[in-house]
Amino acid sequence: MQADLKSGLTIIVPIYNEEESLPRLEQALTDFLESTSIDCDVLFVNDGSSDMSLEVVKGMCARTDGFEYISFVQNSGLSAAIKAGFDHSEREWTGYMDADLQTAPADFELLWAKREGFDLVTGIRAD
Repeated sequence: MQADLKSGLTIIVPIYNEEESLPRLEQALTDFLESTSIDCDVLFVNDGSSDMSLEVVKGMCARTDGFEYISFVQNSGLSAAIKAGFDHSEREWTGYMDADLQTAPADFELLWAKREGFDLVTGIRAD
């Protein structure tokens, strides 16, 4: 581990016009942070949303320790949002998930258990 990185995991969540998904996402991530043994935080990356996503994310971050956000002025695409999240992360490990909960935060527990001795751990979504 590099000396300038904190141990644990940052979960990046790219956001683009996800206003309707955000209340469910907030609950799932809050529940995960409260139950996980992983030292973990969440970084929302607003990719220039044109709906109210940024305002909703700001409220989520104000309510929940461990939530923070960065925001693009204009839409730059998923790859740019993920890269910005990795660049901003201060943790030893960084992962990402979709805002619409196509993957569950609890999946990070499964991946976390397999990380020793590896630089990258990934899963395959099935069923």
